[in-house]
Amino acid sequence: MSIAARLKAARESLGKSQKEMANTLSASFRAWQDYEAGNNVPGGRVFEALARLGFNTNWLLIGEGPMRLDGEGHQGAATGPEGGDQLDTELIGEIIEEVERGLQKNNLQLPPEKLRKLVFVIYDGVKGGMIKESELKNNVILLTKMAG
Repeated sequence: MSIAARLKAARESLGKSQKEMANTLSASFRAWQDYEAGNNVPGGRVFEALARLGFNTNWLLIGEGPMRLDGEGHQGAATGPEGGDQLDTELIGEIIEEVERGLQKNNLQLPPEKLRKLVFVIYDGVKGGMIKESELKNNVILLTKMAG
């Protein structure tokens, strides 16, 4: 299942129209349509808003784990890419925003699968201590350039 299909499934699980979902996430209706059509990948702010609604960002990005983490009869606690630690949704949002900046700075676009891998490589690097959070911006610019 693609990111676009998972975003649609998330919206439908809430019983919202595309317009209602866009309003809920403070996104434009056209942007949400593009996300669900697979024409564009949401940025960090949208993923952060979805996480605040109880959606598992790991599921949204890579299709692993349960869809929801909100304790309303949905599965388990948030787990990281390796199934161990709880995902730091704030950090993921920050990484996605920095990756977007890095891609824009280098005039690059990545397909969703490559973007997903890049986000989690950086996430694992920060959580594993290989990338200092204080140096995130510089490292992300370099990594996006290499990924492109």
